[in-house]
Amino acid sequence: MSFLFGLMLYLFKALGDSSKENTPILRELLLLLGITAFCHLLFHCLLTDVKYKMKTFLGLLLIGLNLLILSSYSSLAKNEQMSLVLMKKYPLPISQSYVVDTILPMQYIRSQWSAGYHVAHISSGQFGYSVIMNGGIIPQRIISADTFPIMQIRDQLALGLRITAISGYQGKWDIVMTLDNGVMNQYVILQSTFPSQIIQSYWKKDYRIGVLDYINGYWVLSMNRTMFSSAQSYAIHDSIPIENFDTFLKGYALRECKQIEDKYLFIMEGNSSKEDVIRFSGKQLTKQAIDSAWERGYALCAMQMYKPINQHAYWLRDSIIEISSLDINALPQDSLSHAIYDRHIMSCNDCLSSTVAMKKRLQGYLMNKDTSSAIAMYAMYKTALPTYKAWIDSSLALLANPMDSIQKINLGSPINTSGSEWDPVPSPDGQSLYLSVRDRRGGEGRQDVFVAERSDSLIGGMWKKPISIGKGVNSQNGEETIDNVSTDGNTLFLSGTFPGTYGMFDIYTAERTPDGWDNLRQMPRPINSEYHDESGCLSSDGKVLLFSSDRPGAIGDLYVPMNYRFADGTHGNMDLWASIKTDTGWSEPINLGDKINTPFSERSVYLHPDGRTLYFSSNGHPGMGGLDVFVSYRLNEDSWTEWTVPKNMGRAINTIDDDFSYKITVSGDTAYYAAQDAPDGLGQWDVYRVIIPKNVRPQPIASLSGKVLDKLTKKPISGSIIWEDLQTGKKVGSSTVNPNDGSYFIVLPLGKKYGYYASADGYYPSSSNIDLKKQQSALSKKYDIQLSAMPASKEKELTVELSNVFFDYGSAQLLEESQPELRRFATIIKEKGYTKILISGHTDDIGSDAFNDRLSFLRANAVKNYLITLGLSRGILQAKGFGKRNPRSLEKTAEANAENRRVEVTISGR
Repeated sequence: MSFLFGLMLYLFKALGDSSKENTPILRELLLLLGITAFCHLLFHCLLTDVKYKMKTFLGLLLIGLNLLILSSYSSLAKNEQMSLVLMKKYPLPISQSYVVDTILPMQYIRSQWSAGYHVAHISSGQFGYSVIMNGGIIPQRIISADTFPIMQIRDQLALGLRITAISGYQGKWDIVMTLDNGVMNQYVILQSTFPSQIIQSYWKKDYRIGVLDYINGYWVLSMNRTMFSSAQSYAIHDSIPIENFDTFLKGYALRECKQIEDKYLFIMEGNSSKEDVIRFSGKQLTKQAIDSAWERGYALCAMQMYKPINQHAYWLRDSIIEISSLDINALPQDSLSHAIYDRHIMSCNDCLSSTVAMKKRLQGYLMNKDTSSAIAMYAMYKTALPTYKAWIDSSLALLANPMDSIQKINLGSPINTSGSEWDPVPSPDGQSLYLSVRDRRGGEGRQDVFVAERSDSLIGGMWKKPISIGKGVNSQNGEETIDNVSTDGNTLFLSGTFPGTYGMFDIYTAERTPDGWDNLRQMPRPINSEYHDESGCLSSDGKVLLFSSDRPGAIGDLYVPMNYRFADGTHGNMDLWASIKTDTGWSEPINLGDKINTPFSERSVYLHPDGRTLYFSSNGHPGMGGLDVFVSYRLNEDSWTEWTVPKNMGRAINTIDDDFSYKITVSGDTAYYAAQDAPDGLGQWDVYRVIIPKNVRPQPIASLSGKVLDKLTKKPISGSIIWEDLQTGKKVGSSTVNPNDGSYFIVLPLGKKYGYYASADGYYPSSSNIDLKKQQSALSKKYDIQLSAMPASKEKELTVELSNVFFDYGSAQLLEESQPELRRFATIIKEKGYTKILISGHTDDIGSDAFNDRLSFLRANAVKNYLITLGLSRGILQAKGFGKRNPRSLEKTAEANAENRRVEVTISGR
């Protein structure tokens, strides 16, 4: 018996997840099981002593009856539960699915949204819901409420969504709202009488019917003003005149048909030479009939659930509800338009659109240089709208702060021309400036990536004329756009749509080679996806890639792709993400969290090489309007979701327009960006630089640069630079060496002691270290690294210094910081098979000969003993102390003494 009940519960749950293919079968099976369960219970109880089991019998009887009733209500595929299904033949095939359920099937709808469908029709009645979904990704949300959700609708209308379907019964309301760029404005009215006069008046204003239905005792009407409108008509008829349907339509195309009590309401628009329509009702209404019509090229245009005549709810019958959409894209510039915005903010005082409306009012005031009115506006809302206190306080602080006196400098010729130059990306070493250009001589196609080099080595020096970075990246038909460059300067990050792109936009890389830039390479999944992915930025240690994407999983409950008009822009609901490089590839991206991301758009990500300071653009945080540039600081070096509250870069940087693509130099004091049609511009988009305020600069860092050279020939070597945290022994990061000239550039955050070494095939790694534990200010150090070739035969030997082996002063106790260097040395010896290793200890000239001889030997022996613990044979190792007899420097300085204190190894034999 328990098995039977378990099976029934499982099947009932399955009904909510079922698609159109299996729903009728499951419902029939559930009905059969309900009847079986009832009979089984009744039979069982009749065989039981009534005197002692009467209560049990009554309880089981009630359960059985409830199951039987529940089963009958679940059998929605039966024709008596539905009034009609209307299908018509379209010129082109339409991908469709449908579902019928006892409750609003949100799980099914969400799964279809994810699969690329949208709700085209929804109907509810005495026994449940029917939903038709058509192919095509269109962002949607459904609002369900016990009363007509006026405030929620106003909120969504202001954000750009429009009502596309309404369903309701017995006081329930289900509103389908769609983000459709074709509908600019919408007017919604509910009244108890048929709104014929309203329809006529709005037709004259070039509005068209969006929704017209009779629900819960109201006529519900939405009128739309669209970008392109066609002729429209409606008719109410006693039946569906299938036989002479073309005559009935009078040349219009049928858009929708609804059954309202015992009448049929037709909405027609456009023109059609012929409308091939079929109707299913009564016994004809079966899944097989619908499937057969699909196969013949018909598609669903109406599916009506049964509603008893004269059994509607009549809540609020004597009231009239009117809602008009706020055109939130138009800036309020007079008292009337400001009042319209104010009414919306006050009536939707707990809605997502309120902050957008506040920013629009701010933009309107600032456009007229009326900062005092903007401050007064926010001060008034601070009292009236306590929900937005944090937002308003941030906005007031932004307006109250004096504008920094900074100068935005047009880079002029030869960087800028009368054409377009944008997305400037300075190389971390400050010697190159990459930019996207359009229609520029010397390019490969219409839109290319160019690079300008410094005319001298000075950071503030002039730029040479930009040139194309070559055919490896630029192409004749592609539109290449530069996003970022790696800290070592040897990897470019671009984004665009090219052959093989997974989705709308993908992230690509180009690697520097001895012959120039290699061909574009598409980054793998899961970084790239079927969605819009862009703005790749690699952390300076090479371990994490940050990027922006409109993929599902963003902050907010509405998926909005790029290029859909949402709120006050077309940036969608882009979020910032991080993917971590592992031994098996890139990890699933991590959303940076709701401190950074909002239900609106975050784009143009740039992580400073300090690994902590994040710059990005957003229209979801308090700002001047549109996209503003923000800065935030990572709170935990092991987390990518813990950040400070983003700080607006200020009125000196941000304007009332969209501000984005700011790239900050490694020094942290200068930003490069592009502006369109600026008064001092040379034409279209131009590149600018600006000194940024001190309070939004990154933390000081240390930069190390130089060249990697062969010790004997002094020729550049191509290899890699690796750095370690000497306290933990962990590898912190790596970068590549420029294969053209052997140059390297690495950035190290302050606060740690680092060991770093250069590695190249056939050479012994040369190491060094830098102690930044107490460093407070920025540090720049140039240091050429010379590598020695490994011995190729037994007759040759090689002597190198183990630079990262450490002892306390006057002590032979090997410090833990030495372990990474010695582990690396032991690995090389094992791999190469060398059989003779001399370990030499050396001291400075402070102290007696006897003391220094003993100390140098003990230190060499300590290294020997540790190497033995790492698996090297005692027989190939010899320790010897030379005291102060072989100094490297004869100077009498602290630096010279430190240079003379060292441990060297001489390698020979195989």
